[in-house]
Amino acid sequence: MNVIDKQQIIANRKFLDYLARKELSEIDVNDTLEWNDMNLRLIALKSVLPLEVLTSFERFFSMSRPEKVAYARVLKMLSTTASVTSLLPPLFCAKLQEFVQNPVTDGIEAKLIINSMRSYAPEIKDLICESMNCHNGYLPFDIRLFIQYIVKECLSINYVEPAPASPQPDTYNPAKFGRAYYFNKNGLKLRNIRQFSIDNENTVRRNVDHDDGTLDFEKCQKLFSKSQNSAKGTSNLFYGFVLTMDIAMDSI
Repeated sequence: MNVIDKQQIIANRKFLDYLARKELSEIDVNDTLEWNDMNLRLIALKSVLPLEVLTSFERFFSMSRPEKVAYARVLKMLSTTASVTSLLPPLFCAKLQEFVQNPVTDGIEAKLIINSMRSYAPEIKDLICESMNCHNGYLPFDIRLFIQYIVKECLSINYVEPAPASPQPDTYNPAKFGRAYYFNKNGLKLRNIRQFSIDNENTVRRNVDHDDGTLDFEKCQKLFSKSQNSAKGTSNLFYGFVLTMDIAMDSI
C-alpha cells in the first residue's frame, strides 16, 4: 500500500466499510452517498489498494449476488479496527495457503480443510465456496490473489504461539452455554479476541491492533435505566429488607 497520512487511511477504511455494509443492506437510505461523492472516494480508495486486492475489488461490483455478499463480508471484517489476524489466525495460514494454491474440492483432505475453516475463518470459507460455486468449481485467480495477500499480511505480524490448551471439564456445551466462537472444545484459541476502546484515544494509541477509534456500529449500544439506579452512597436493598421484616412481624 502506498504511503498516505492517517486521516486518509481512516477515510478509506470508513468508505470500505460503507461499500461492504451497503451490499449487505445495512445502510439506511438516508445515509446513502451521492454518486459524485462516492466516485471520488472510490478513486481515492483504489489508488492505495495493492494489486493483489485491486483485481478482485474491481470485479466486486459485477460479481453475482452470492459471491458479492461473501466478498462484502470479508471487506467488512477488513474495514474494522481489529488486526487482520482476527479474520485469519496465523496458526492456520499455511494450511489455507496450500489449499488456495491448489483449490481442488474433490479430495477428502480438501473437504476437511474447507469444513475446518468454519471454525477459524468462516468469512473466507464462504468466499471460497461461493466463488467456486459461481465459477463451476474453479476458484478465480483474482480471489486467489486476494486470499494470498491476506495470508501474507497475517504472517507478517509478530505472532506468539499460544500456550498449550488447558481444557476445563464440563464447560464446553454449545447447546447450553452457546457456541465457543473464539475457542474450540479443547480450549485452543482460534481467533484473537477483539479489544475495543470506549472513547479513549490513549488506549487506542497503546493498542497495536488499532489505527484509529472504533466505528459507531462497533461500539456497545446497550442502554441502562437511570430510574432504577440508587442514589450515590445509598442502596435500595435496605427497603426490601424492611418490607420483609414488616410482613414477618404482621404474621406473628
